[in-house]
Amino acid sequence: MDIDLTRLQPGAVKIVLDGQIIGNQAMLRDLAGRIAASSNWDLSNYRFEISSAEGNLTSQSALDPKFTDFGLEKRLIRDETLLDNPCLAAIREALRHFCADDDHQQLRVGPVRSPAELEDLWAIDKAAYEEASITYERFHEWWSSFPLGLRALFFRNRVMGAIGIWPLSDRYGRLLKSAQLRESQLIGRMMRRHLEQPPRFWYLSGLVLRPQLSGSRAIRLLLSQGIGFWLKSPNIIFPCELLALAYSAQGQALLERFNFFRVQNAVAMPDHVPLFCLELDNRERFVSMLEERGLDLH
Repeated sequence: MDIDLTRLQPGAVKIVLDGQIIGNQAMLRDLAGRIAASSNWDLSNYRFEISSAEGNLTSQSALDPKFTDFGLEKRLIRDETLLDNPCLAAIREALRHFCADDDHQQLRVGPVRSPAELEDLWAIDKAAYEEASITYERFHEWWSSFPLGLRALFFRNRVMGAIGIWPLSDRYGRLLKSAQLRESQLIGRMMRRHLEQPPRFWYLSGLVLRPQLSGSRAIRLLLSQGIGFWLKSPNIIFPCELLALAYSAQGQALLERFNFFRVQNAVAMPDHVPLFCLELDNRERFVSMLEERGLDLH
């Protein structure tokens, strides 16, 4: 492969393979990704002009939805131009050579360990639910009162998503089921008492994931380990009920896929979204249902 270095400029790259200009867009995307990885370029800043053997010229943007031939780590790094920065170039090269493990082996599920990580997670939640998201102050109150309620997904040490399952007192559970309570009215003080006293009602507050992880095995890992951790908790006894608000059609479809049924329609709920419930009679039947849907709880 020959690259005409005299014409290599930030706005255009010409690649010649065996004496011919490459016209295959899939091959070009693959080669461009390899060149960018070794040269520390952010391809989202460039467009590519592809000349075919027939002389046709097409324009390909790195921002095109089809332009997805990059590893997970490359998708997580944004807005860094390293061509003229020796310090950042050295750091990137060190990461590439000494931390080049399989991307998905770097994904793990664990607790939120600090207010800084919680703030990162709330920002993801805010982007997902917009005005429907609870305030950071309320989110912090839930977490500080019942830290076991959150399991976060990390890429190395960066927060990428989470699942939240929180205990509800009998009173708050009944009020929520009877459409007399907003999500934002759930308080941490009520949750704190269930650090030792198992509740009958639980609230599934949401499932969020950074867009960069869409289409990966991350969601299966988060659900498997997040629900698996909850099931192993001494705070859970059966029978119990799991309540959840469906803020989107996709969220409703997911709840129904896991056998949740509608308790209240959106028009009846103070938050103007439908409420769903899953009644859990025993652990064995619940685990069997989850494993039938592809979750690995072991």
